[in-house]
Amino acid sequence: MTRFWHWLVTEAPDERALLEAFFLWIYSPRAHADGTVRRIIDETLAFAHPQAAEAFQRQLEAFMRHDTLDRLPGITKPTLVLAGERDIAMPPRLGRIVADAVPGARFEVLPGEAHQPFQESPDVFNARVVAFWSEVDG
Repeated sequence: MTRFWHWLVTEAPDERALLEAFFLWIYSPRAHADGTVRRIIDETLAFAHPQAAEAFQRQLEAFMRHDTLDRLPGITKPTLVLAGERDIAMPPRLGRIVADAVPGARFEVLPGEAHQPFQESPDVFNARVVAFWSEVDG
């Protein structure tokens, strides 16, 4: 997947086409159908300080090399790992691996959500995070 994204940066005919293809991996079908993705693409293209293609590729390279799973058992604070049920970029099974590595972590799957629930369903996402903090702050 990340190799495809790296390739896509250089092969997409233009930035809009790049974002349209990349966002198929990031946003739910609902967000594509209801115009959310189109709005995000328009906002991204209008932004005065866009991320350079090379910077995105370096970000992907760092992501591919990043592995700190062995450090997660050292986390001692309350931890909530949220995964989108429809996330194909970082499937819920990967969130489960992270949660299992953090002592006492809570793992939850957000039904119908993809990789960016905080953008697509901010009320649902924020309510879940607030509820978690209310539970642990008691």
